[in-house]
Amino acid sequence: MNNRRSIIAVIVVLTVLSAPLAAFFAADDSAAASASNDISTDYREQLEANGKAMYDAMESLSASDLKNYTLTVMVDLPCPVGVETEDVSTAPSSDEQATVTEILTRYADDAWQATKLDDPYAFWTWSYDSASDAVTVTLGDYSTVDSSYVYSDCTVSIRVSTAYGTTGDNLAAMVQAVHDAVGEITTIDGSGWSLVQSINSYLCSSTIAYDTDMTNNYRSSVYGAFVSETDGVHYIVCEGFAMAFKLLCDQYGINCKVVFGNANLTSLDGGSQLHAWNLVEIAGGNGTCNGEPCDVYAVDTTWNNTAGDSTAYLGVGTATETDGITFAQSHSPWYPYYAEVADNYAFLLPDTSSTAYEDTDDSVSVFMAYMPWVIVVIIALLLGGVLYSMGRKQQKT
Repeated sequence: MNNRRSIIAVIVVLTVLSAPLAAFFAADDSAAASASNDISTDYREQLEANGKAMYDAMESLSASDLKNYTLTVMVDLPCPVGVETEDVSTAPSSDEQATVTEILTRYADDAWQATKLDDPYAFWTWSYDSASDAVTVTLGDYSTVDSSYVYSDCTVSIRVSTAYGTTGDNLAAMVQAVHDAVGEITTIDGSGWSLVQSINSYLCSSTIAYDTDMTNNYRSSVYGAFVSETDGVHYIVCEGFAMAFKLLCDQYGINCKVVFGNANLTSLDGGSQLHAWNLVEIAGGNGTCNGEPCDVYAVDTTWNNTAGDSTAYLGVGTATETDGITFAQSHSPWYPYYAEVADNYAFLLPDTSSTAYEDTDDSVSVFMAYMPWVIVVIIALLLGGVLYSMGRKQQKT
């Protein structure tokens, strides 16, 4: 009888203790789901199949391959592009070739822009702000299918300015210099929100400043943000700030996007200029957002660096007001329907929180996450103690 009571007590305790264990694995599953659900996807995933092929080809480029200020890569098209003709027995006319070239150039421009937004180390995009200034497409061989000329490959040529190296070795050295400089940064630390704050603080330090005179040839790239300097100061513009923030977020595992658009500087009825900023996904103290996708907030390190308040545009929402103007009013992202403004800008953005991020104590978040487990364990121990005492009393009688 006593042995049976003891066995029952053990079974009850183990059953109760299995609850926090099950919760542990459930929490792990939700964390994995949250981690895989980034702030939308990268810009590559918004490209069509041919654009993705061009994107991947660009990402395979080596800086040392630079020749005559040009990087060249051949692309096999997963979706061959054709143009109808009246007579396939003759070579394609210049107009027919121009039609196909225009289609493929559109793919190449989108791919170039996507690599620029996704990859701060994309050295082939450092020289220019617009794909139309950098990208040229040359048609490959064609075949005839029914009444069409069909092209299944092309060559994409990307121009690089003289500022970024007269030789491949020089450009490769510049890319390596960025890697080295970022690796030497020791002042960024923390996790979650505190890490985002630390990155913002680094970019708002006295060693980084806005290039008001537009004299630094590297002002729009991470080379300007981390390597090129004058008297110990790195002079960059908004694109350089946004790219640097993205690079550091990537370095420390924070989901982040670069956004191109317009900034309304002084009023809501005009006075805008081209601008760049970031969207960032911020997790709670336990690294998740209660099993749901984390909220997305805006960060403008350019305005944080140049304004009196270095946190005015840190983790803000679309409805967050600064000087009486909401972030959505002062920052207008480019969207596809702004084709005439933004080189037929093709990308969409994830939903952004309407409110600013609320800074909470990470230790409190962790404590609250584990509190149910602690309570269950205490109950289990108390129940086990009661059953054990009952067994002891029964033994004495």
